[in-house]
Amino acid sequence: MDLCNPAEQLLWARLSVFTGSVGLEAIEAVYSDDLLAAADVLDVLSDLVDKSVLVRDDQHTHVRYRMLETIRQYGRLRLSERGELSALRRRHRDYYQWLLSCAEREWFTAEQTAWAARLHEERPNLRAALDFCLNEPGETQAGLWMSAALWSHRLGEGSLEEERHWLARTLAADITPSLARARAAWADGWLTLLRGDYEPARSRAAQPRAGRVSSGHAYGGARGTARWPERPLRG
Repeated sequence: MDLCNPAEQLLWARLSVFTGSVGLEAIEAVYSDDLLAAADVLDVLSDLVDKSVLVRDDQHTHVRYRMLETIRQYGRLRLSERGELSALRRRHRDYYQWLLSCAEREWFTAEQTAWAARLHEERPNLRAALDFCLNEPGETQAGLWMSAALWSHRLGEGSLEEERHWLARTLAADITPSLARARAAWADGWLTLLRGDYEPARSRAAQPRAGRVSSGHAYGGARGTARWPERPLRG
């Protein structure tokens, strides 16, 4: 890292919160601020590629960047030393929560195939964002929102088990009646029904109705009452 200039060192450290590969939009949304402007990010990325810190993957329609795990772990250590790890992981989570919300809103449109491909690419980062929600104090409600959005997407290769795994963990982590929990319970019931487990699905489907009364929210199903965050601001 000593061979990199301060801007390169900063972006290297901040990129360590991503898992797998990442596109330019996500990098700009999560990392640009007063220390590193969005307009400068692409140039710094190119410099890190030239210095073999990053690998550039040219896809058919876009470009993604990735780093070897040992390089990422070193960057994560430096990010922790800077005292930025928790804040950057939260911004990372905010971006992927926003991404899931966009995919959910447009799932029953002509964009469904494109969203399915994009979320497939983002699986490692979606998992990292969910893991942050479960392990960072005060973030379980966001985890419920994210896991609930998985009713229409699949992280695994065809089965529903991974989605149900995240739903089970987030539902267990926050038992406070809320709209977020009602959505997650509905999603869990829906996925249980798709597996043919009719009686467990019936029991789970009743939980949103109970949560509606105790939390004071009207629950309108999987999509209509979603309250997703705005897109993370750049800068």
